[in-house]
Amino acid sequence: MAYKILFGIVIVGSLAFYFYPKGKGVEQPVFAEPVVETSETIPDVTVLEKGLNIPWDIAFLDDGSYFITERVGNLLHIKDGVRKVIKLPHPVPKGEGGLLGMALHQHSGHETTVYLYMTTSEDKTGTMNAVYQYEFIND
Repeated sequence: MAYKILFGIVIVGSLAFYFYPKGKGVEQPVFAEPVVETSETIPDVTVLEKGLNIPWDIAFLDDGSYFITERVGNLLHIKDGVRKVIKLPHPVPKGEGGLLGMALHQHSGHETTVYLYMTTSEDKTGTMNAVYQYEFIND
């Protein structure tokens, strides 16, 4: 009995495939245009920093200095080519966690509030994601 059902399914499927109108009702895939070489020159690229440990975000200050987050928990402040490493407490750079995004709020003078999105160890039960606020004095 099972062989008859299987044989029937194979026959019906074969007939449907054979008699299905080819090219009708089936959209053909659209491919991108081929790459065209031009005589334009490649724009200059400037490398800001090398030797980073999984950099994730970058934010610039008005004075031209900038911050870079590294997933392992380092907040880097680079000013005039000098790199200052600020190690943050308790980052958990596992999976998709760690020190990730940031936002800046620059106040008048040299003070900047830095908001950091980071995965940390909550306690022995696991991790938590939170936004932390740090006050940075740019001297």
